[in-house]
Amino acid sequence: TGEIADGWLPFLCPEEHILKLKKTVENAAMESGRNMDEIAIYPYVPALLAEDRDQADYLIKEFISFYVGAMGPHYNNLISSYGFSDDAARIRDAWNNKDMQGCINGVSDELLQFVSVRGSDENALKKLKSFQNIVTCPIIMFPFKATKEQITATLELLAPNS
Repeated sequence: TGEIADGWLPFLCPEEHILKLKKTVENAAMESGRNMDEIAIYPYVPALLAEDRDQADYLIKEFISFYVGAMGPHYNNLISSYGFSDDAARIRDAWNNKDMQGCINGVSDELLQFVSVRGSDENALKKLKSFQNIVTCPIIMFPFKATKEQITATLELLAPNS
């Protein structure tokens, strides 16, 4: 990325890891005679805020579990590298056994909080602003089964001038 890319699109990558990896990208850019300003960073951040917080959390967990369980070893290894190897193993095992509810249940509340924007409007805005301070622009990624109303409400709550 640092050597040749004009952008980086991390996914399921919390702020602290973006900062760590950003340094690696910057070092590679410098070694190639490039400047970090030439590389845009647009992380995909799972998010959903809704009146029914439990349902919103469930939908985000379902979304995360799909990537960790179904998309090969990359996301499973990534989640493990963050210290969530138990979650990753539960999700993988449930996926291999075609236990979709087990996959969703495999996402702990701690992992959910670590890689997504959720919770109260104030906390979600704070987390999103924190991302905005270290990247070009975060891209909100909604769970597959989020409704139009949930998506609209989330966008309105997270809009910078709302």
